[in-house]
Amino acid sequence: MSEPLLIEFEVDLLAEGVPRGKRGRPLMPAWQRRVATKHHSYTPPVVRVWKGIIQREFRRSAPHGFEPTNQAVWLGVTLYVPIPTSWPQWRRREAASERVPFTGVPDRDNVLKLVQDALNKRAWVDDRQVYDGPTRKFYSPRPRLEVKMEVHVVQSRRAVT
Repeated sequence: MSEPLLIEFEVDLLAEGVPRGKRGRPLMPAWQRRVATKHHSYTPPVVRVWKGIIQREFRRSAPHGFEPTNQAVWLGVTLYVPIPTSWPQWRRREAASERVPFTGVPDRDNVLKLVQDALNKRAWVDDRQVYDGPTRKFYSPRPRLEVKMEVHVVQSRRAVT
């Protein structure tokens, strides 16, 4: 097995704001939930904007000519959110170490789903190729979304006849 291809990028949350994770279920207008007709789901505009931001940063960091891979992918996602100004000084200093876990919204799995959907058909053919990787959330004085992706090239063995 050869060395994996590593692609890393980050999104500055001071410029973009804190992402809203992608919900598990699609959204429908209220009037369609009350009427027993065909339902048309939609993606909220803020989620579409975030997908575009993630795609833009991926394009900037991917090697020139990168095509979506059909190989196994390891994906690590870390969300660093702003430290609340209402916290006491001792707690803000502690959070500045980037080791204090963030337990608020968005949920960890919704952040992962947002990144996977944004990179689908751009970094990989289908998000089922993502086989492993951590998704973490911390407080930080420098809010950002970090994405690390490793493409593992698996070469098939041919039977010797």
